[in-house]
Amino acid sequence: MSEMALGESGKLSIGVAKIVAHKFITDVIKDYRQVNPEYRVDFNLKRAVTGKLLDMLQSGELDLAIVTTRPGEKIAGFDLVPMIHRKLELLLPAGHELAKQKSVSLKQIEQYLYLAFGEEHALAGIIADVFAKNDIHPQISSVTDDVQTLVYLVAIGEGVALLPKSKYHESAGAIAVPVTEDTSYTISLASRNLAQEPKVAQKMASFIVDFCQTRGLTWS
Repeated sequence: MSEMALGESGKLSIGVAKIVAHKFITDVIKDYRQVNPEYRVDFNLKRAVTGKLLDMLQSGELDLAIVTTRPGEKIAGFDLVPMIHRKLELLLPAGHELAKQKSVSLKQIEQYLYLAFGEEHALAGIIADVFAKNDIHPQISSVTDDVQTLVYLVAIGEGVALLPKSKYHESAGAIAVPVTEDTSYTISLASRNLAQEPKVAQKMASFIVDFCQTRGLTWS
């Protein structure tokens, strides 16, 4: 675990799931500095898939982790605070025949090449559950673990993809269309035992949760 100073200052290691936009955590830190100019916190930021982040959290390499979970999911050995409830949307190339529809059905995905996340990516399991629940069998073509790469592949017409609805995931040449079926998942703040963490970790955890609420990100 990081060596923490007593009080509200110290060093803090935070892991962020790859599906979470880079700008999210920098926005959090920017606001934290503005609200708490008297506190000096040095951040060590790590990005990885959720499974890896939980391993790092368990080993003490991380103090907090922002991870992707299924709705209502509990993970033994960790405290989870649900922060953002998101829905997956169908990302299409601009000009695609479905792009002008107000919504699409998952069944329509089967007609087109589908771009998927690699098996280690947290959303891969969530999307697989959605497909299984709705008896969907996509024509998987390219696979990547990187969200922005996926967006760019869609934009150049390589296929379609399910991606979280987010103001952070935008690209010229790609259009997101809502899906009629339930595609919800959760972004949660994970810790080992927050009540026993140093004050600097507790304060940051509270700040991150409040940030999501005040920014209107709890449902996005």
